[in-house]
Amino acid sequence: MADTLITVLTAVGPPALAVAGKIALSNREPTQLKRMKRHSDLLEHLPADAQVHMERLLAAESENYADDQIFRMKRKLDGGSLAALIFVGVLTAGVIVAGFALAGVLHAPWVHFITGTVALFGLLLMIVGLGQVWKDPEASSQSRQSSNPESAV
Repeated sequence: MADTLITVLTAVGPPALAVAGKIALSNREPTQLKRMKRHSDLLEHLPADAQVHMERLLAAESENYADDQIFRMKRKLDGGSLAALIFVGVLTAGVIVAGFALAGVLHAPWVHFITGTVALFGLLLMIVGLGQVWKDPEASSQSRQSSNPESAV
């Protein structure tokens, strides 16, 4: 009975936690907006000479927030980066499975060390690669135009 329960919880647990996390985070207000609201509330209570500086701060924060939202709206998935990320993940998972299989046969501590090192390296590669999955279509079109000046004329 306990084996069945462990199997079911192992299978159902991660998707259930993912759905619960998505629901819990869906109504969150971005930190930038919270900060801008605090600063706008503070602006009302400041003396007139200090309000000028706070207005400049709010204008800069608003511009940064708008730029971030425009990027989120226009961004596109970079297929090559996503494929490389998936490839590294599959390769890392294969090395981990092979390492555990080899460790079950050899019973040597160095197999665990090498498997763990490769797993950590693959995980770090994937974490770094996550930042490269989205691309800005405007930046890529501008770089193409600057590298080929004849097409821009």
